[in-house]
Amino acid sequence: MKFVHTPYDHKNNPYQNLLTGALEQLGVQILRGGCGFVFLKQALWNWKVDGIHFHWLTRFLVDRGGRLVLIASSTLFLVQVLILRVLGKRIVWTAHNLIAHETRFPATEAFVTRWFIRITHTVIAHCDTAKELLVSHYNIQQPEKVVVIPHGNYIGAYPNEIGRADARRQLNLASSQFTYLFLGQIHPYKGVLDLIRYFKAIDDRDTALLIAGRVGREDSDLLERAGADDERIRLYTGFIEDQDIQRYMNAADVVVFPYRDVLTSGALLLAMSFGKACIAPRIGCMGDVLETSGGFLYDPSDENGLPNALVRTLQEKNRLAAMGQRNLLQAEKWNWDRIAELTKQVYENGR
Repeated sequence: MKFVHTPYDHKNNPYQNLLTGALEQLGVQILRGGCGFVFLKQALWNWKVDGIHFHWLTRFLVDRGGRLVLIASSTLFLVQVLILRVLGKRIVWTAHNLIAHETRFPATEAFVTRWFIRITHTVIAHCDTAKELLVSHYNIQQPEKVVVIPHGNYIGAYPNEIGRADARRQLNLASSQFTYLFLGQIHPYKGVLDLIRYFKAIDDRDTALLIAGRVGREDSDLLERAGADDERIRLYTGFIEDQDIQRYMNAADVVVFPYRDVLTSGALLLAMSFGKACIAPRIGCMGDVLETSGGFLYDPSDENGLPNALVRTLQEKNRLAAMGQRNLLQAEKWNWDRIAELTKQVYENGR
């Protein structure tokens, strides 16, 4: 059995490397990426695959030239996928997002995605809530075509050798400072400016907020201005090397996800894989993955939800170590051998 995974991002996230590596251990031949804008000829004559496993669709739905360019690129994409399906190739899609974040034409993209789902054999969702949202949002008439396969963990995927004391020493944090962490690429939908605003309202000088991750120039200026008047806020804007992730994770008391919108989150699995307690909104897969025994879930529609969670975490800091251990044990259940076996079954059965 031979599948191509596309588009393939092997630099910024080990998710696909872990998945495809585990699939290969089960005997599935995997082609990684190589799928350009026009891929039909490659799929039929060069790759000679049994199926294509799509991930993020934005690579194929080009909107940089405006709505007409998006319509043209989308039509070409759908026609190619339809031909592959008619010729007997398995079409699988993992829905990482309900719709692309910060898309310029959400209605058009939703229309295209709805037709794409009709062509697919199987859509993979990472949790039951994600499946419900997909079925409802895209009016999927065959809910059974959406299969739930959990997001795998990141245990061992990154170095984890630095202890708490060394991590804090490297970041110039006092051992007593209660430390919140946001780690990951910084986009408006992730609510980092809200996090800064609510953190600044906490009347405790023995606290710190670490914000680490890549950010665009415009958002970087906003972040710097937002945190400029509070020395407790530390900004580390730029690409975080794999070996440096442990420094931020192990220095933190709790990892915060102030997201306004999310379907599934590998970042949450990363924090749990490091044994960290978490603060997260009860949206998408967050509530399915993070139980109250492993962190603090809040209602994102409640303007007091996140600030109350930040304060409550500080008040209940003696519970955080146990929460983190619970999260680590939970993450261990989502190992890649299990994920690959479930994915292989999708390849074999079509659903």
